[in-house]
Amino acid sequence: MTNHEINQITNYLAINENLLTAGMPTAEQLHAFQSEKIDMVINLAIEDSSSATPNEREILNSLGISYSNIPVVWENPKVSDLTQFFSIMDENQSKKLFVHCVLNMRVSAFVFLYFVIQKQMYPEIAIQNLRKIWEPNIIWQIFMNKALLANHKKPFFR
Repeated sequence: MTNHEINQITNYLAINENLLTAGMPTAEQLHAFQSEKIDMVINLAIEDSSSATPNEREILNSLGISYSNIPVVWENPKVSDLTQFFSIMDENQSKKLFVHCVLNMRVSAFVFLYFVIQKQMYPEIAIQNLRKIWEPNIIWQIFMNKALLANHKKPFFR
């Protein structure tokens, strides 16, 4: 059962028992990660954005939780960001991960692509979690199709 503090994070969505996603956690919510036995936090938001949690890295490090930041620019996601995300996800797949951005939109798109490209999941299945969060705008549809094509997958978005 997931901690009530974590459930309250904007657009919280547990993909499975080892992969939790959400928008931006508060400093107080970060402290709840320790009792949830979260091993690593991956932040896809820009660390100095106005909605960023101050000292996120320091708070998590003080709790013994690994932290990685891939600053994905909302209006210009890059395949290199996605490649870095895949690498971190693959290296830490045996750990309990919490992946967040500002509203779980970047994360839901990256997690969709991770499951389709890295885990060979059918896009029709992987899209279900993404759609619980949002319908991607044209910038993100183009980005996701580009990533799929670059990995020898059919474009999914029309």
